[in-house]
Amino acid sequence: MASTSFFSDINYSSYGAEIVKDVYNKEGIRFFWKGNGTNCVRVFPQLAFNYAVFRKSKTINKTIFDNKNVVNFVSGCMAGCASMLITYPLETTRTYLSL
Repeated sequence: MASTSFFSDINYSSYGAEIVKDVYNKEGIRFFWKGNGTNCVRVFPQLAFNYAVFRKSKTINKTIFDNKNVVNFVSGCMAGCASMLITYPLETTRTYLSL
């Protein structure tokens, strides 16, 4: 008995195009950008807040740490945590709207 793969009859070269056509036929062109507006609203404040906190914490951390790499790492961690705390509700909203 020859072993055959479950996926042996699938042509992967046109698989992506078939998915795009199927989504377009079933949902329309708007479905491709579903949730993108809220993503744009989320990204701009997150990046702005991340940059502002990074620059401010970098000046503070320079007085605490001597190593430049440690200063950048700690400042980046602080900025990432702070920006996600502020913008996480927008992330949750974006997830609900994309479903």
